[in-house]
Amino acid sequence: MTTLNTDRLTLRHFKTSDAASVYHYASNPKIGPIAGWPVHQSEAESRFYIENYFMSPHIFAITLKSNPDDVIGLVGLELVDEGNAKDFMTAHQAEISYWLGEPFWGQGLVPEAIAAVIDYGFNTLHLTDIWCGYKDGNEQSKRAQENKVSTTNARFIICTTPSLMKRLLNTLRFCIIQIKTEKHVMNLIITRFFHYQIK
Repeated sequence: MTTLNTDRLTLRHFKTSDAASVYHYASNPKIGPIAGWPVHQSEAESRFYIENYFMSPHIFAITLKSNPDDVIGLVGLELVDEGNAKDFMTAHQAEISYWLGEPFWGQGLVPEAIAAVIDYGFNTLHLTDIWCGYKDGNEQSKRAQENKVSTTNARFIICTTPSLMKRLLNTLRFCIIQIKTEKHVMNLIITRFFHYQIK
């Protein structure tokens, strides 16, 4: 199983024993609803999410290197090639998903985790495109993405997508690709734009 390491983080795969940590942070009403999923009501519910949603090979538990047993969030890739088809994605593409416990906001941990996952997606999984998105009004998620991806020339997608809360949330998305040259690799270029909305 793949483990990704950054300066401050260990990104590892989830275990069912992580349910207590996940519940501790995901029971906060500031976390789930703005991302489109409900507040966790119990450790059993968090265990259900782990077993049914978080066990994908490309989904990682965010942990601090100083305390790798405490899961403080999630970051990962949903690949089209593994059945996560979305109207705006094609083969060999993926979308980044993430959330972080409130005590760790404002420390630059999400951009750090996103950078590791982007590198993994392009250089290990050989993806052609990686999509990022955030729900309208989720300013923390917006800032995290803008901190990692220069949005000077960004073209944002306005789309409405079903959420786990069984309601529609406006989502802003953009796409990045990897461009290789003889001297360097640039993998944060905004390249796609469309307008999609469910009536």
